[in-house]
Amino acid sequence: MKLYFLIFIYSLCAIQAQAQGDAEKIYVSHDQGDSWKPIHTGLPEDVVINNWTMHRDAVVIATDAHGIFISDDKFKTWHAANFGLPQHVKIDALISFDNIILAGTSQNGIYMSYNDGDSWQTCNIGLKNMTVRCFYIYNNTLFAGTNDGIYYSYDKGRSWTASMRSVQINAFTALNKTLFAATRLGAYRSDDNGRSWNASGSNGAMASIGVDGDNLVAILYQGQSFVSTDRGAVWLDTKSFFYQYTFRLTPTSTKQLISNWRRTLRLPYYQQLTGPQGLPNVPFNLLLDTPYGILTASSKRDGC
Repeated sequence: MKLYFLIFIYSLCAIQAQAQGDAEKIYVSHDQGDSWKPIHTGLPEDVVINNWTMHRDAVVIATDAHGIFISDDKFKTWHAANFGLPQHVKIDALISFDNIILAGTSQNGIYMSYNDGDSWQTCNIGLKNMTVRCFYIYNNTLFAGTNDGIYYSYDKGRSWTASMRSVQINAFTALNKTLFAATRLGAYRSDDNGRSWNASGSNGAMASIGVDGDNLVAILYQGQSFVSTDRGAVWLDTKSFFYQYTFRLTPTSTKQLISNWRRTLRLPYYQQLTGPQGLPNVPFNLLLDTPYGILTASSKRDGC
């Protein structure tokens, strides 16, 4: 199957005032991105999508004020799955791990579902900061990035241990048995499975970090992209800026060492996408490749 995928990269600060109306909902493509159609049935009119994940055969989405929604019928409909969650909770992080779902909230910590989202319960033992921005799985260990550091869990999220404090964590990735974190103070790295962390370059507030072959790539909140060829010792500015653009990846695109936004896809090829059929003329930054089509949405998640 040909590699026709989409990647969406932009600055969160620049987009927040522009993603309005239908752009905040979900679109699906069944033809590798040539055309799109909305799949909003069951979603609130004012929904803002912050994150999503595949769980079994369903797609789970996290919203800004309406909790969790799930589609298990190939996107024909969405239904709320909020039993046990606080009312109007803001959810920024989602992950599916070993038949459980974890949701990271703003100010309410972590919630876990053992029954495919039918009900939720708190799992905050050991967690000292209740705003959770991202999750990551490495060597069968769960990691959570919060507004005040990194936590890890050996027991599938039932309890948490701090491994670094006093910095906002935005994303994780791994390269050659080394963990990396994108933080408000630049990149950090761990060579002992996330138990301790050290600064690995300080180029400003990193919103995303990923891997392209043997290189690390990262994007700052201001839009600059950086690459490191020596496992984070030195970061080089790629002179690429992504503020309000949508990109389409194809096998023949010009190569550019850039980070995929929020680790959605790990492909280094792109060309600017012009006039996609069915999408509003606004930037999109969420992307999910599923067995039932490629999903995209425009998020207003904060973090600037």
